[in-house]
Order: sequence, then C-alpha cells, then structure tokens
Amino acid sequence: MNSNVLETIKRGYTPISSYLDKYDGKVSVVGSGPSLEFTHKELRGDIIAINSSIGYLLDQGIVPKFGVIWDAHEICEKFAIPHPKITYLIGARCHPKVFERLKDCKVIAWHAGGDHNISELLTENDIMEPMINGGSAGVTRGMYLAVALGYKRLHIFGGDSCYRKDETHITGSLVPEKDIMISIGKDNPVYFRTTPEWCSQVNEFRDIYSIFSHPQINIKITVHGEGMLPHMAKLMNEKRKKKLLWNKDGTPHKSNVHTKDHEKELDDEFNGGKEHIDEEACLKEQTDKRARADQALKDYQTTQPLEENRPC
Repeated sequence: MNSNVLETIKRGYTPISSYLDKYDGKVSVVGSGPSLEFTHKELRGDIIAINSSIGYLLDQGIVPKFGVIWDAHEICEKFAIPHPKITYLIGARCHPKVFERLKDCKVIAWHAGGDHNISELLTENDIMEPMINGGSAGVTRGMYLAVALGYKRLHIFGGDSCYRKDETHITGSLVPEKDIMISIGKDNPVYFRTTPEWCSQVNEFRDIYSIFSHPQINIKITVHGEGMLPHMAKLMNEKRKKKLLWNKDGTPHKSNVHTKDHEKELDDEFNGGKEHIDEEACLKEQTDKRARADQALKDYQTTQPLEENRPC
C-alpha cells in the first residue's frame, strides 16, 4: 500500500484540498449492492459512484458527478472506466494501473486516514494535506468523503451489506465471497446472509451514523434499498427520533456510551445473543474459499479483458 502512495507522489497529482467544503445539499453515495438494480432511478442530488457502480450507472445512462476508487489492489483497474464528464476521486493508495487508465480524465487524489504509516510517509515527503477518515469499505469511507466535500444530506444506495439470493454485487463479484449467517436483534431477530467484511461495514455505519447525528454536526442520512445496512439504518433512525443518541447539551446519551458492558450488549444485539456459527466448520470453509478466491484472482488477471473505455 505504501509503495502505491509513493508511486502516486512520484508521478504527481492534483490534491483534494481545493475541493473540500465546496459543495452543499443532497448527494447520493452509491455502492455496488444488488438492490441498486431497483433503486438507481431514485438517485437524488449529485452522485458519488463507488467502484463497480461507476460502470453500472453509465450503462443505465446516468453519469455520476464523482467516481471513487480507493482500494489498493490492482484488480480495481476494472472499475476505472474513463468518462469525460466524471471527476475521479482516487485514493493515493490505489494501484498505478488505476491512474494509468484514467490518465486522460480529471483525477483528484486523496490520502486515506488510518493507513499504515501514512502520516509518517507524508511527512517524510514534505506533504501537508488533509486526510479523509472513514470506514474500511467503499460506502463507509464514501460517507466521510461526501461530508468532507461539504454535503449535509446523504442518500445511500447499493449499500446492502448482504447477499440477495446468491448475488453479492450489482455487476457480480470479481472474486468469491465468504458466506455466513448472522442476526440482528434479540427479541425478534432478523437474519442476514453476509460476510465478515460486511458485518464490519455495518458496525462502522452504526458508529458513523451516531457521530454524524451529533447536534453540532447534524448530517442527515437516508439509506435506500433492502439489506443488513438499511436495516441497521432503520434501527439507528428510530434511536435518533427517540433522542437516544445525544443529549441536548451534546453529551452522549447513556445508551450511546461504549462501556465494556454496553459493547457486550451491542454484540448480543448484533447476533441475537446466540452463537450461530460452527467455528471449526466456518474456518475450514473460509480457508477453502480463500484458496478459490486466490485462484480466481489469478484467472482474472490472465483472462479477463477490461471493459471498453469511454475515452476522455
């Protein structure tokens, strides 16, 4: 990852600094969940498309204002579809192949807060630029990116965080996904077929929703579609309406304070208070799937053609 950042610095780039806090109003943060097939006509405001949703929206005749790619793996070159009307917000950590494919487009680079040694790396290269914090997934990092740009009303599309039948992404996954079953809620649990990574995304979303709901921040979040993350958004919205997140003076409500006991309650709520996973069987399955994923990645790199460019 650091090597990618160094390549970006060496190559030269336009930093995101001058774009921060320049926008306002509504924005659609668009992930690649299967529900996007049924919700893409409901997009509102400016559009920030992430990863494979860039190509999907273009195929539907919808041109996003921004295209975001931030994962460091070279496989993300597949998402880098050039278009003359899109401004690409590309993580400096992205593989050089992503930048090469977008070389004739308008590309703005940004540094991801939380990356290993990123502060030291920038300091060593005399770079003083703001970093964009956020979650570990495209949607949860995209939420912070949208707010950094100045948007105050976020609409999230394609942030399913679970399977829809056997589908994981709107255009299919580039590699095989893990497969587990979890539930949310103790009294009336709702079950979701998902992956450990999506569980992390939903946990991140829960914390981000709480932070953005603070009276002094007051970012409005609406999640569209169906899935585990939309379900969590519904639960958090109910807490917000009941004023169970923050007190009037800006201090956290007692139910929004993360003590050890409260963390256990959250864990129990997230998985119904029960363990639904056979750990030994799950470990074996994940090991097998990782081996298949590694092989799929090798096959992709040697056989998959890139989608036709839309020249800039």
